Amino acid sequence: MNPVALLDDTLVDKIAAGEVVERPASVVKELVENALDAGARSITVEVDNGGKDRIRIVDDGHGMSREDATLAIRRHATSKLRSFEDLLAIGTLGFRGEALPSIASVSRFTLTTRRREDVAGTRVAIEGGGAPEIRDAGSPPGTTLEVADLFYNVPARRKFLRARQTERAQIVDVVTRAALAHPQVRFTLVHDGRTLREFLPAPSRYARAKTILDGAALRPVDGEHEGIRLEGGLASAREARKGTKHLYLFVNGRPVLDPALARIVHFAHGDALDPGRYPAGALFLELDPRAVDVNAHPQKTEVRFADLARVKNAITHVLTAALGTRRWSDEEGSTVRGSAAKATTRARSDGPLLQPPSAPSPATGPLTRGQSFWQGRLRPGPSRAGAKPPAPIEPSARPPQSAAEGVFAAALRGEDAQPTAPKAVAPAPGPAPAPAPLEVREPDAPGCLGALSNGLVLGEHEGALVVLTPRELWAAHARAVLGSDAVPRRRLLFPARLDAPVDEATLGALNELGFELRPLGERTLAIHAVPRLERLEVPAEVLVRAGLESATDRPSAARAVERAFAEAALDYPAEPAVLWGIFLALPAPLRAQVGSRHSLRDLEDGA
Repeated sequence: MNPVALLDDTLVDKIAAGEVVERPASVVKELVENALDAGARSITVEVDNGGKDRIRIVDDGHGMSREDATLAIRRHATSKLRSFEDLLAIGTLGFRGEALPSIASVSRFTLTTRRREDVAGTRVAIEGGGAPEIRDAGSPPGTTLEVADLFYNVPARRKFLRARQTERAQIVDVVTRAALAHPQVRFTLVHDGRTLREFLPAPSRYARAKTILDGAALRPVDGEHEGIRLEGGLASAREARKGTKHLYLFVNGRPVLDPALARIVHFAHGDALDPGRYPAGALFLELDPRAVDVNAHPQKTEVRFADLARVKNAITHVLTAALGTRRWSDEEGSTVRGSAAKATTRARSDGPLLQPPSAPSPATGPLTRGQSFWQGRLRPGPSRAGAKPPAPIEPSARPPQSAAEGVFAAALRGEDAQPTAPKAVAPAPGPAPAPAPLEVREPDAPGCLGALSNGLVLGEHEGALVVLTPRELWAAHARAVLGSDAVPRRRLLFPARLDAPVDEATLGALNELGFELRPLGERTLAIHAVPRLERLEVPAEVLVRAGLESATDRPSAARAVERAFAEAALDYPAEPAVLWGIFLALPAPLRAQVGSRHSLRDLEDGA
């Protein structure tokens, strides 16, 4: 057995590099964090070949003196800490003093820096952890760090670096996270001489998030509970995706990959999110630095909270308030699963939908001037709070069915009935189960009478009773939107990919309808935008597939997409007032084709 011996500094730095420098993106992260700690307002990241050949970070921060630059490349030399108490309340991104010597030990490393008050700058060059070469150099205020030939002296590590595109994507993610957390800083990312990203200064984190995440659909989150602040923006639960890749989380400005925080965000959404799916967006948690340990992971991507229950309570409180007050579920679509909603509708429609009154009432008599024909004739169903339905009606007490109710019932059965004179109803030979009462959801729009429990919407329009089916209404709405000169679009936060044959004629027809589809090879499409209907968001892939299956030109594509909207509407039941508003907004020719109409004058005469 060999005797115990101290390792030399170069070997120690190479071992430390195994934890700090995992890949080119790790180098970018450490150097960008140093630039932010130095007060930079503009940071440029230049990389070649996914960062494997060269990484160059230029900032306009405070810069360093010759003495500080010489010390900065030594292990555990830092300007961020002086005592253990400082570590307990760390407010900077970097603090260990390991990054620069570790990076320099596995690359050809150059540091050039100058303070604004200095006449000359300082240049420090190190090759593979060897002796540094230090000399004066001309330099603008700030610091420039260049890392060339990463892992050139550790062939085993370099061999396991991923493909150029993969390493580039990791670097883009690092710069994106830094830009989200620091909206006041301008970030520029250049790869192989081409600018990939440029984030201009923004007034707030929410504004920066909307810019970066292409997020017209991002809703602001801003609140504080028990001294813990949460801000940022989240997309609709309907845009949720599998995994947390598109959910950016930050603690005191530090990007973290914390499953516990992601689970809390999921918990706050309640039943609006399926298991394993998370909303896109960016959330920034701010709390006392002494209440969080940022030194819990070699790459500082995980943190430990002194009181996780308190953090969970604060996040849940703020998010629940935001979700509730903004009524995301109501605006973006029902949180009830489509199959459950349809099952409920089927169950309600099993029994009779009309409930005649048990005794004559003034409402069934002659109309007074100015009185709506249906005023008092529709009986509200059980309240949503679960009130019990009216008591059963004995068959012997049932009065004759009115003409209006006959038309109503026929319309619900899909028959084309006309008002007829009342007929006597013979008493039933024995007791019969009580029919289910007509349930009317209270309307909230002029002319709208309500909706029946099978989904039909009723309203008065131009002297007629109009009976609308949601599917037919949504189809007409889609026809009007898709036929307009400028079809409104719903942009996706992140482009979706779809495996499908690429045909230029079909793509042209769909793109004229508000789609934004771009081919990625011969059998893959990138979906950037789809047509938008107010109050109805259909999954983008569903609309694209519908169009691709049937489209040969714009009219055929429009018909296919129209059907897709109408069928998807069954999964997202809307309030009667919303549907009635859509009906009134239709162009007059389309409005005349939708629904069935029954003359109120004829109904009054028959009543």
